Amino acid sequence: MLFLRCVQVLCYRIEVHKKMQRFSASPWHAVLFAIFPILSLLANNVGQVNYAVAYRSLILSLVISLIVLLIAKWLLHDWQKAGLLVTVLNILFFSYGHVHTYLEKVEVAGVALGRHRVLAILWVGILALSFLWILKRKDHQVLTSSLNSMAVLLLVFPLFKLTSFWYSNLNVAQTKLSEVPSLADLKSSPDSPDVYFFVLDQYARSDVLAEYFRYDNSDFIKGLNELGFYVASCSQSNYPYTTASLAGTLNFNYVPNLGEEFKPENKSYRPMQQAIKNSRVEAAFRRLGYQIIAFETGYNFTELEHADLYYQLPSNKINNFEALLLRSSAMLLPMDLGLLDQYSLTDDERKRERVLFVLDQLEEIPSLPGKKFVFIHLAMPHPPFVFGPHGEFQVVQPFYENGETGYKRDDFRKGYRNQAMFISARLLETLHKIIANSSSKPVIIIQGDHGPITIPDEKRMDILNAYLFPEPQPDFYPTLTPVNNFRMVFDQYFNGSLPLVPDRSFQVDITQPYVFDEVPNSCIASQ
Repeated sequence: MLFLRCVQVLCYRIEVHKKMQRFSASPWHAVLFAIFPILSLLANNVGQVNYAVAYRSLILSLVISLIVLLIAKWLLHDWQKAGLLVTVLNILFFSYGHVHTYLEKVEVAGVALGRHRVLAILWVGILALSFLWILKRKDHQVLTSSLNSMAVLLLVFPLFKLTSFWYSNLNVAQTKLSEVPSLADLKSSPDSPDVYFFVLDQYARSDVLAEYFRYDNSDFIKGLNELGFYVASCSQSNYPYTTASLAGTLNFNYVPNLGEEFKPENKSYRPMQQAIKNSRVEAAFRRLGYQIIAFETGYNFTELEHADLYYQLPSNKINNFEALLLRSSAMLLPMDLGLLDQYSLTDDERKRERVLFVLDQLEEIPSLPGKKFVFIHLAMPHPPFVFGPHGEFQVVQPFYENGETGYKRDDFRKGYRNQAMFISARLLETLHKIIANSSSKPVIIIQGDHGPITIPDEKRMDILNAYLFPEPQPDFYPTLTPVNNFRMVFDQYFNGSLPLVPDRSFQVDITQPYVFDEVPNSCIASQ
């Protein structure tokens, strides 16, 4: 019996060893090399894009590789040869754009290697030689096993980065903000108003617009006043950049007071980003039975994808991630020839369509049933500059120099002024329709998160801050800052007991996101 048992164990081990050999000799690398470039690009942009932008690319690359693998197997009658051919195709395809960029300015004997007519011929030659080598070589088992190991090793790095970011986001999202006991006492009633919160990115105060951009927006301010808005004429942002500004506004407190994560020794922006995506304001409105409505913004950290109703720009065209992936591959050739123009949106076109889409959809929101909290972050007048003053498609191009990009001062001022003029006029039309189509007067807050980046630091805090509140209204004042916006909303209409906090503004070094230096409001003396 012992002898038979030993024979069984030996046979089992031999069978397992054979299966492992067959597994390692199978051309898994053909599939793994098809997804590596996509996962690598996604990992390099982690935190800037949603993982969903890569799904279509991953599926398409896998499907095409599998189809080519089956065809190659049918032609060559050998899985290993077929796998090697597919891997060579994938490596050449996904490396073409990178090599083209690297060789763009390289010349050999007067021939520019970065030209498509040179590089494409070279790539076809490499493919032909590789194919002949694969056909002539008899045994590919060792090479197949090595490529499998190499592909797995390459995938470890992007997968680790993507998984680590996902896991850390889970931890940050679960990190509790400091408690605000009075929120438990909030109550709504049948008369409670809908609440719209507009963030106009980089929209400055009227005096700044006049001084630095030669734009008199008095017609816009007059239009807001006629609709019943109070415009805080000396308002400043609490912080000089979007992440801190909205983290403070949407949690109605200064960033250092939000919890243990928000301390000077922390260098990560993630706690503030998660404080925006999982804010006290949203939680309070959910508890009050409100429907949360949000829109695609173009910036992941202000996109509330988990909202009850989340509007995205409807487009089957190539997204930004896909365009970047294609430009790093052999698809760069047809893209440069203009053959994919009808299937893609440039960044400029995408921003323009997104802004117009959001403004159009907003006009329909009042007709939706139930009470609503609506969050709207528009990258206006924020660059890129794609609108003329009357809404025409007018692009002010940035300059590219020594690997850096930016705007010349006059170009920035022109583009910024154009977009400020357009959004001011177009927003008034949208506000008229929201108010007219609402069954009762809504609360509407329009806030610049900070001013334009090209003006002096001491002026960058000076922002538009406008309020439409139904009766009874709170006591507004000229120096009101965004940190108090929702304190007023909850106290006035939802039985809150959140006293206003002192209106303060802080400069910050972006390398130390939780170290703040207070700056005075120079507008106070003029009031």
